[in-house]
Amino acid sequence: MIRFDRWGRAGVIAVLGFVLWACGPTAEEKAKQEQAAEQEAKWAWLQEAKTALDGQRQQFAALDPETPEAEMEAAETALASRQDEFTARLAEFINSLGLVQGEAPTGRALEAIRMKSSEELLLAEEYIQKGGEYQRAIDILESALAIDPDNEALKTALATAEADRYPSKEKFDQVKKGMSEDEVRALLGPVNLRNVKEYPERHVIAWFYKKADGGAAAVYFDTGRKKDATPKVYDTKFDAITASGEEN
Repeated sequence: MIRFDRWGRAGVIAVLGFVLWACGPTAEEKAKQEQAAEQEAKWAWLQEAKTALDGQRQQFAALDPETPEAEMEAAETALASRQDEFTARLAEFINSLGLVQGEAPTGRALEAIRMKSSEELLLAEEYIQKGGEYQRAIDILESALAIDPDNEALKTALATAEADRYPSKEKFDQVKKGMSEDEVRALLGPVNLRNVKEYPERHVIAWFYKKADGGAAAVYFDTGRKKDATPKVYDTKFDAITASGEEN
């Protein structure tokens, strides 16, 4: 025979309701759930934004060299704007993860850091290719490695930048008279734009490549006397500037 206690059926239902209410999420648990949902939304945005950003980069790289300057500048500005927003929100996301210094990141944290490392790789390469800024690139890569020390791509890029930073005598001697600027760039790497000097009265442009000893090697281009003439190498000098700054 089934027997009910003195509370009866209604009492049992009331007690069950109380138990269910008491087992609901606390304010702290609810806050954690909301924070987790917010983190998921931010991560989803970053993944989508990264895909879109890479696609925009590919489109920019594929632009015809004959594209009007105004159109090229507009495309570059739009790309830079999207890139700045992405990197800012990525850095904010990583900072919100509460990483502990000295502890190796795992899971989502490691994914986010690797995403940041891929951006640093592109930024370092851009500094080299656009302006021969090897030291700036090296600084970027070293900072990235401090956060992501096991990243082999960063290690390789850093080693390459350090090796290409100063031209060796053997490589410099391969520059020959009549070479174009593109041919010299392919051989010695991009020249630092601050180390390009023009001598308009002589129709000459000189590219100075810093050397490990503090001096500089120089490649001299004859710009020709005709308008829009293609600059060609007419002379080179490995010891153009001494370590003390004197020009030979």
